[in-house]
Amino acid sequence: RHAAADRLRRSWRRAAHREARLRIGVDIRPFYEPLTGVGWYLFYLLRELAKQEDVELYLFGDARVTDFGPHLHADIPAGARLCVFDLRGMPFSPLSRPLTAGAYVALLALSDCDVFFGPNYFLPRLHSAAATRRVVTIHDLTWKRFPRLLQKETLENLERQMTRELAVADAVICVSESTRRDLLEFYQIDPGRVVAIHSGLGSPPDAEP
Repeated sequence: RHAAADRLRRSWRRAAHREARLRIGVDIRPFYEPLTGVGWYLFYLLRELAKQEDVELYLFGDARVTDFGPHLHADIPAGARLCVFDLRGMPFSPLSRPLTAGAYVALLALSDCDVFFGPNYFLPRLHSAAATRRVVTIHDLTWKRFPRLLQKETLENLERQMTRELAVADAVICVSESTRRDLLEFYQIDPGRVVAIHSGLGSPPDAEP
């Protein structure tokens, strides 16, 4: 209900030619486990994006939160909207998972995001169903250089998802020029859609003065 009302308000602002902020839908699945490289990359990126007055952050992870999880391992920026069905305190039902999964696609669509951002190679399946514009980050292509490091099934699944994501992504961020060169070498993609943006410097929050 709230998502539908918000979309109507936003459509009215556009029709009235009022200035609308850029609304970014973000895949925050890296926050559902202790933060490592990708998690910290996303943490600091969101922190900087949240400082921009012309940006709205809509955060999407698991469709549902229950008494058993999932639990966030990172704080989200003030003002960012966490989009999730909160089922804590409700009795378990075998129907809750399929029902919330289907409803989550509707919630993603009603959020009316201008672009969806995937910080870890590709967007999840449910996010992909609603993403009209999308940007993803590629961190490295180790599996292309050293395919023997992965099991065959994992390698085939990764290759399938990468090929599909690169075919529909509006822009691809590579964290280094080396990764960008590898991407253009191993995949057929317009170089104009691929940009190298180096990761910034930072330290964990509890280590900052």
